[in-house]
Amino acid sequence: MNKKRYAVFVSVALMCMMSFVDTGKGLDDTNPPSIKNVEWSPSHPNEESSIRISATVTDESGVEWVKLFYCYGGNCYPPVDMHGSNDRYSIQIGPFNEGILEFHISAQDTVGNVGSTKEYSIFIDGTPPNIRLIYPNGGEYLSGIATIEWEVSDNKDSSPEIEIRYGNGERWYMIDKVSNKDEYNWNTSSIEDGDNYLIKITATDDAENSDYDISDSSFTVDNTPPQTIINISGEKNGDWFISNVSIILNANDNTSGVKLTRYRINENEWQNYTHTFEITDDGTYNITYYSIDNAGNEEDENTASFKINKNAPSITINKPKEGYLYLFGREISKTLFGRTIIIGEINIELTVIDETSGVERVEFYINNALKYTDNEPPYEWKFDERGFGNYEIRIFAYNNAGNYASKEIKFFALNL
Repeated sequence: MNKKRYAVFVSVALMCMMSFVDTGKGLDDTNPPSIKNVEWSPSHPNEESSIRISATVTDESGVEWVKLFYCYGGNCYPPVDMHGSNDRYSIQIGPFNEGILEFHISAQDTVGNVGSTKEYSIFIDGTPPNIRLIYPNGGEYLSGIATIEWEVSDNKDSSPEIEIRYGNGERWYMIDKVSNKDEYNWNTSSIEDGDNYLIKITATDDAENSDYDISDSSFTVDNTPPQTIINISGEKNGDWFISNVSIILNANDNTSGVKLTRYRINENEWQNYTHTFEITDDGTYNITYYSIDNAGNEEDENTASFKINKNAPSITINKPKEGYLYLFGREISKTLFGRTIIIGEINIELTVIDETSGVERVEFYINNALKYTDNEPPYEWKFDERGFGNYEIRIFAYNNAGNYASKEIKFFALNL
């Protein structure tokens, strides 16, 4: 309200007040009424608010009347009486559209003294905050602590209150209320996994004007890691594979889906699993593997162990050597025509090696008849068959995977 209009306004008010002057009472009271503690409620009214304006008015000779003078939207209205008790006077006006309400309060005592307050202004706020949800806005995969982000502005309130809810579009559940923030760290592990979640974010200013924004489409909350099952296949004998081994990794995630499966063989580099792979070399293997889902949940590492031994042991006949003459086990010389000749007893001595699964046993046969089984090194058998003639000794060596190798030696023996 400008000064000129205010002066006219006050002059009119004083003329009205003088009509109530009673010159016959308390001529010694020259002080106007005291008007204090001017308040209005709500303190930040909106376009739906009825505004109650109140003040404490006292005077030593008594209060004759209390009036509210107000202007709104460029128009000033006739004064209205304020009523009350115990020195507290009030009046309810409104509601008003968005704009500025200007007012002052005047009071007259019983001897005609008039007092007025300063001019007050109340802004009627009819504009809700502008709120926009940024994240999650649809299609995301959330797990653990997810940061909800938004933008908010208001014509008067620099820090509207923000209410954050989650739901499915029909029912909503409170997450929290905040102010002075444009993001919130939400612990998604507090709710069940699912793929039909929305965020609703509501901004409310001081005048209780509010607006909201909702995720454009649903997002997924997934706090459960995937599960990966390994399939190891091949020909097996006991604890050992005796063929190439095929490895299949099957990963499953019921909510957000599997993003990636990784594995490594023994302590080698990690690799991304894309298809079945084979291991062909003999040895002992540890396959470590895990999967990650689209929400970023990472499965604990799993390990599967297996052993491959496709090869048979190696056999070396150290004694007797082919093409030599032996006398009671002692090597004498090479024979003339490369034939092996044994006179008397002799120890058949072997070297048997299996570097993978180890040697399980060695068997000695004469003319297809089992004569002796040796289960530990040094591998040997004493040949002491009585008689003379041609002999064939066959040797079978088995490893712990069940693979075997054989060798034979032919000789003429004389042992009477």
